[in-house]
Amino acid sequence: MLPAALRRPKHWLLYGLFFIVYSGVIELVQPFVNRYGEWLDLLANATGVLLGAVIGTGINFFTSGKTQSKTNRL
Repeated sequence: MLPAALRRPKHWLLYGLFFIVYSGVIELVQPFVNRYGEWLDLLANATGVLLGAVIGTGINFFTSGKTQSKTNRL
């Protein structure tokens, strides 16, 4: 999610939702392939997606402010 949050495509929040849903589907499929699906894995994946979005948004916020101030001086 971090690269998507940094790049900020048109519907980047939908990418985050897609990543969370996709990890949920993986957890649902795992019992059929001799693995164990655990809901805490889904929670960990969702936490990682949200953290990536927050970090990416923060990086964009702080770097865009510095870029604008440099352009205003020119």
